[in-house]
Amino acid sequence: MPPPPASSLDLGPVELRLYPVCVLLGFLVWMLMTARIWQSGGGDPVDAMWTCILAGPMALVGARFYSAATDAILGVDSPPLDFSRGGLGIYGAIAAGLAAIVVSCRRRGWPVGTFLDCCVPGLALGQAIGRWGNYFNQELFGGPTSLPWGLHVDPAYRPLDYLDQATFHPVFLYESLWDVTVFFLLLALWPRLWERFRPGAVAATYLILYGAGRIAIEALRIDDTPELLGVRMNQLVSAFAIASGMLVLAMLDRRRQPR
Repeated sequence: MPPPPASSLDLGPVELRLYPVCVLLGFLVWMLMTARIWQSGGGDPVDAMWTCILAGPMALVGARFYSAATDAILGVDSPPLDFSRGGLGIYGAIAAGLAAIVVSCRRRGWPVGTFLDCCVPGLALGQAIGRWGNYFNQELFGGPTSLPWGLHVDPAYRPLDYLDQATFHPVFLYESLWDVTVFFLLLALWPRLWERFRPGAVAATYLILYGAGRIAIEALRIDDTPELLGVRMNQLVSAFAIASGMLVLAMLDRRRQPR
């Protein structure tokens, strides 16, 4: 897999960086997909899009704070609100975006669990698109590999311990493909989940599926990240996401006897 030809497009007086373009495209896909699913259940798609738009800034800030917190643990100076000097953490975006959506749904009188279920398929698809921003930045790759789909990384972007290596696992691609898989799985499982569980089960299943894939994908990464007992921070957060999703499913089980 060749390296990207460039990380930005020169449009004369404007330099268009491709990382934020991918993130924006992912956001638009999430918004439109959420509106489409909400409309299929009788909801107003415009209201759904406005809810996504209002949650967007909160998700962006949450993503930046998560990344800045990770950098701070490593001793790297990364101002939380300086979007030009640091990355974005998806778990921060999910947490902050979730909080904003819950508040918005309650103000509108919408069933929170139902709207969250409508959000997560598009979220997975949007993540799949957004991950390609890492390709253009030549980041989020794993260890060296000789596999045919190995990603060629330019020497300037290789870790110091791997300067003599040329091709690496394209971890961004693995996660993008897993996100697409999660998208189709959620749509396929939706009828059975709503038959067995109350609304909110699709969102809980997203946490389980994405968390499971992220744990496996994190094991391939070689970038610096905080660890606890040899376990990467994102793997710990992913395990928490899986546990949370399983707990929510247990609480939403229609066969569970109320107390």
